[in-house]
Amino acid sequence: FDVLDSVGKTVVLVDEAEKALGGIKSSNKSDGGTMARVFGVILEHMNDNKDQFYILTSNNVADLPPELSRSGRLDSKWFFWYPSLEERKQIFNIHFKKHNKTVSDDMLTYAAERTQNYTGAEIENSVNNIIRHAFLDMKDNNGDGNITNDNIVAGINEVTPVFKTSKAEIENMRSYAKKNHIPYTSYQESEIQKQEINKDDNIGDKNEGSFLDNCLFD
Repeated sequence: FDVLDSVGKTVVLVDEAEKALGGIKSSNKSDGGTMARVFGVILEHMNDNKDQFYILTSNNVADLPPELSRSGRLDSKWFFWYPSLEERKQIFNIHFKKHNKTVSDDMLTYAAERTQNYTGAEIENSVNNIIRHAFLDMKDNNGDGNITNDNIVAGINEVTPVFKTSKAEIENMRSYAKKNHIPYTSYQESEIQKQEINKDDNIGDKNEGSFLDNCLFD
């Protein structure tokens, strides 16, 4: 904290805060209370020092120590759901460009429609697979190296999204955000409402200011 204080106004990012600050309850038994004392210093610094802008991310807000997540400790909280259709198209486009591949808007839409509830990292992995399939087509079948719809389907199908493997936990996070009135961005909220309507009607796939001192992103 002396280093933070010495550099003046800074942004402090605590990634996966529930892991970085975990073990508070058992600290007295496991490490002689060291973690608990460190945690106390962190809370004091967050409260008293106005030169640092704290941003915390968490995959499970329910696991955060209550001293950190209580009302007033953090100025605002936001919940981020999976990328929307348009956001997935942009992510695909970014990673295709990294491979010097130009893909039509129709093909980006085709890929985005098949990756609902995929994370950005899972989309990146899918793109790597798609590029590999396009290369193998060129090598084995005398293809032209251009990406095809078959390449896209094959590449995406090789990735199992965490939404499928940990669906219950992820739905619990969304339920926690809803019950505790943690807002989405307005665009995400409208997208999720559409998904819930579609889910209820059995249509399509399921599920899709001021300067603040301290913020939490889930």
